[in-house]
Amino acid sequence: MSLVVEQLTQNLLAHHTLPEPDDCGEFSVETWHQSRVLAEHLILQLASLHPNHITTIFCDDNMTYPSMRIKLFHLAQQIAAGFVIVWVNCDENERISRNLSRLAHAVVPQQSFDRMTAHCIPPNPNARPFETNTIFCSFDSDISQLMARVAELGAVKAAKPDFSQQERDRELTKANVIHQADIALRALIHSTVSLQPQSRKSEIAKLLNEIRKDVLDQFKQSSIKVSHEDVISTFVLSVNRQHPLLRLKFESES
Repeated sequence: MSLVVEQLTQNLLAHHTLPEPDDCGEFSVETWHQSRVLAEHLILQLASLHPNHITTIFCDDNMTYPSMRIKLFHLAQQIAAGFVIVWVNCDENERISRNLSRLAHAVVPQQSFDRMTAHCIPPNPNARPFETNTIFCSFDSDISQLMARVAELGAVKAAKPDFSQQERDRELTKANVIHQADIALRALIHSTVSLQPQSRKSEIAKLLNEIRKDVLDQFKQSSIKVSHEDVISTFVLSVNRQHPLLRLKFESES
């Protein structure tokens, strides 16, 4: 299994180049966002494997908002898999200690933790049915008991939704998200082109619009829930991979 993951990861990195750490060696929000995009691509590829090749996928992420978690729930529905949330409450001193033990460019600034804490929306099984299989634990919980509980809940497949009205609503929502993202991409392209030498404006505009169309087509054909942030970050990642001299930066609206 580890060989399969390694091969998929290498294939992704061969087509997506992450920016190098800043010269000052500090945490890069851009690199973090682009790493998330790559991780999501890897999850999708792992989920598409035959069940004989994989039994469990662990997605280690903060998943601050329910909208982040429900994307994976929908994926579990599509492949008839179980879905379990493990919400780990970490001691503040332990969090600080572990963060400072990272390499310099991977140390997350305190303000990022403060912002995440302020906006964090924990799972609520009573309010959100898709979070029914949630395990609340602490960072020092017994790992054997925790894994046994994960296996127990994960054995129950995520119920497939009623695709009649729900599917129509989803398609309308996706079309609206893609439309809004297209407007944002056009604005980003316009501002980027305006900074280029007059002799290259037409060339750069054509290149960026081709990437914009490819990215939008990719999400139009996607079967998972699409977010505005996903579209913009994928566009920025694609531009920086194909035309690194432009160095577009991803800026989250949150």
